[in-house]
Amino acid sequence: MDNYTKWTEIIRGSFDPNDKLVNKETLPATYNANKDRLLYTIRFQNTGSDTAFTVIVRDVILNNLDVSSLRVVNASHTYQLIVREKNIVEVAFPNIQLPDSNANEAKSHGFVQLEFKPKAGLPVNAEINNNASIFFDYNAPIVTNTATLKSNYHRHCKQ
Repeated sequence: MDNYTKWTEIIRGSFDPNDKLVNKETLPATYNANKDRLLYTIRFQNTGSDTAFTVIVRDVILNNLDVSSLRVVNASHTYQLIVREKNIVEVAFPNIQLPDSNANEAKSHGFVQLEFKPKAGLPVNAEINNNASIFFDYNAPIVTNTATLKSNYHRHCKQ
């Protein structure tokens, strides 16, 4: 049969509109801790019953990421970056006035993208697991999925 094709594609989606993604699945064996960066995207949506006036994204950074290399790459709304206790990063969206999804689905979304350098010398197959907590006003946090990255580091890694 000449008119046959097969297409395999990974479909990504979440049942919860609040999630966290990382731009790589693995670090190459020859990664350079000074140049290779990891981009995390944290998405959120107000699915409550009223406007959210303040949204805070809190991220606890584990020891395998260099917190001092943190850079906010992009954000959907005006934000304030706060680093607490050396490894707790908060991106606050004060006065965001994020409508609920029933009132305005298109405008009920937001995001922030954070970039970090991985630390040098990660062991082979080390996992970098990271999630975030999202606070809408005074409500309990919504915890995102865990974004996972594996290290394929070998001894000849550039530092």
